[in-house]
Amino acid sequence: MNNRQVISVFLLCTGVAIGQTSIVAIRTHDTVVIGADSKINRADHSETWNSCKIKSANNVFWGYARILAVPSRSFDVSSIAARAMSGTGTTSERVSNFEEALVPQLTQIMADLKKGDPVWFQANAENQSVVEIVFVAFEAHVSYMLLRYFKARSYGLGVQIETVRKDCPGAECKDAGYAAIGHHIAVDAELARNPAIWRKMGLVKAVQYLVQSEMNSYPDVVGPPIAILELTAQGPHWIQKGKCQ
Repeated sequence: MNNRQVISVFLLCTGVAIGQTSIVAIRTHDTVVIGADSKINRADHSETWNSCKIKSANNVFWGYARILAVPSRSFDVSSIAARAMSGTGTTSERVSNFEEALVPQLTQIMADLKKGDPVWFQANAENQSVVEIVFVAFEAHVSYMLLRYFKARSYGLGVQIETVRKDCPGAECKDAGYAAIGHHIAVDAELARNPAIWRKMGLVKAVQYLVQSEMNSYPDVVGPPIAILELTAQGPHWIQKGKCQ
């Protein structure tokens, strides 16, 4: 590898913003609640800061995790989502447009990382979700939650991105639906112990409690403040804005 390639890979790796994140969303027929922490870490752990992880455009909201942006490549997951959601069509059609815009850029970035820093790629990307995002919206008085995982897999000398989809309502989610993206080890453990938490605590308090549990257990990668949004057919209502001012 020549000096120019070394510099290019260094800028790519250090410029990757990794939002390890804890995002929890729950969808019923008449309500969607989404909560998120605010902590973001740079891929090389050289910098940590807080930012809003619940964004919106054209009455669609989303929370996103893992790789959030690569400034050196003008790659920003939320900007891609905003452009797609600002277009025409149903929510599902606009999410498909998001996928079509995201995957080619993400594929190239992952291929370059695999070639330039195979150790980082093997540890942080191979057979793993490198971008995770959940979209929530109301359309014709029906609540929607569309979850997308983008997994990187070696394909010859390059990389292939696999898109994993879960839609509510949909074949796998006819009634209530739940999603946890980013870092959710403590969340999963709590739900295993207390699967009726939604009914016992209510949607908003349960989401807040689950994100706080992850934050308490893994403060190095999940941090305050917490933002919580409740969405109904009447529109959005911020329970607490966190960094989403």
